[in-house]
Amino acid sequence: MLKINTIALCLCLSFLFTACVTVSRIDSAKAHVATLKFHFGQADKQGAYTELNEELLYTPERGYGFERLSSSENDVAELEFKKDYVRSKTPFLFSVKLGEGNYRVTIALPHTGSKYDTIIRAESRRLLIQDIVTDKKGKSVSFVVNVRNNKIKGGGEVSLKEREIPYLHWDDKLTFEINGSYPAISTIEISPADDLQTIFLAGDSTVCEQPDPLYNSWGQMLTLFFKPEIAVANHAAAGATVSSSLGRRRFDKLFSMSKENDYLFIQFGHNDMKDKSENALEKFSQNLTKVINRARAAGVKVVLVTSMERKGVDRDTLGEYPDAVRQLAKQESVPLIDLHMMSKRLYKALRADLDKAFADGSHHSSYGGYQLAKCIVKGIRKHIPELAIFLHDDLFLYDETHPDPVDEFILYN
Repeated sequence: MLKINTIALCLCLSFLFTACVTVSRIDSAKAHVATLKFHFGQADKQGAYTELNEELLYTPERGYGFERLSSSENDVAELEFKKDYVRSKTPFLFSVKLGEGNYRVTIALPHTGSKYDTIIRAESRRLLIQDIVTDKKGKSVSFVVNVRNNKIKGGGEVSLKEREIPYLHWDDKLTFEINGSYPAISTIEISPADDLQTIFLAGDSTVCEQPDPLYNSWGQMLTLFFKPEIAVANHAAAGATVSSSLGRRRFDKLFSMSKENDYLFIQFGHNDMKDKSENALEKFSQNLTKVINRARAAGVKVVLVTSMERKGVDRDTLGEYPDAVRQLAKQESVPLIDLHMMSKRLYKALRADLDKAFADGSHHSSYGGYQLAKCIVKGIRKHIPELAIFLHDDLFLYDETHPDPVDEFILYN
């Protein structure tokens, strides 16, 4: 059974990894530590864990703590601290102050005496763990999280839109959302993982991390499908075009964080097509070519993705833009994931359930974002076998003409 947690929570977990060893109080003035360890519960745990046995709210000075679920002073989850874990009848948030980079996270989930499942998200509703049910010994889960801010190495910063400033994927924290039918955790361990390859995502609102639970994208679902051996860094933004991403220095930021043999998935078109100037399509292709050339110079591997269709079955709403991407992929000899064609087959297969895949005419629900992420995974398996080795081994082959049943996709609110 598919269960996705779609609560709109302020996910903000960040900590400035700053000591030579893990300590009970985080001092942001020190250097990177090897591992940060947090234990939730009434009993002290051996092994240099920072103990949390009460509802300590996050402060920058402390560098870790629980978060309010909204701007309300009283909107804090009611936490119940047991001997070796903390649990809540509602989702709860925990943040750690961190410098930007990739981090490997291991979370111990306790056995609470009953069969409950757990979902874990990070930052702006980035899905990482789904439907984990613990046995009598509990269970440990691991994943990789990318953390960033808007500062660019060497000077300057990404020009964020006003609405983006409070987004959790642009702050100096890493935030976890612990969710499920009765969410509970025992420990969190966080270690730097900057040696791992990174998949960077560039695109628009159909790719970016959507903070609103009514909206979702394949970009914030994609993280679920990878082993903790590779990172996903989503630099897509609502309303973005190739041109605006260049102008706002989103690509400058992305390349300032990339390294040789990283990947860059690029999907634009929804907003670019709104440019009615005579040479708009030519500028679109030229700008994409600039990005491809810059990636090659940096040793970053480009994957082009055609934009998925808007809501509908038989109509084409993106004009010549999908074809322009296809032609450019062929011309530049880069892999292509034809999400445009797959999305049309998916929408046709959904039939009467098509509306349940969408939040509006262009943006998707959690169910829709999840199905499109599976289309991307299918494209990776088919066209990028060297990247497919990082996908979870137990994934079933996906067929967009037979999508997951909508009535088996349960949303936690």
